[in-house]
Amino acid sequence: SRIVRKVKIYWQRSSISDAEAAHVFSMLSANGLEETSVQLEETGIGDQTGVALGHALSNSSALQKAILILYNTKLTDAGGQALASGLDRPQLLDLDLRLRASGVADNTGVALGRSL
Repeated sequence: SRIVRKVKIYWQRSSISDAEAAHVFSMLSANGLEETSVQLEETGIGDQTGVALGHALSNSSALQKAILILYNTKLTDAGGQALASGLDRPQLLDLDLRLRASGVADNTGVALGRSL
């Protein structure tokens, strides 16, 4: 089987649903993945996507660099906390996380503090 080392996903002003995006990210888990860049702007993604992305990141044992840009989404603390838990990777050396105009709040901040 093929080892993918770098993945970039950009969805802007897309009508992709939360369930569809979650399905894509649930298949992103890869043992050889070293770098990922995910940019979701003005989409319908929400907590299902946050959970799936967090799970994929936590299963990427070689992940060293992650760029996660989520602007104008329906993500709340439930998905934000799951996403944050996926960042609890000792080998993750380079993280760029940007959340804007979403429903994440204090609980996501606390989870990020624990993960980093």
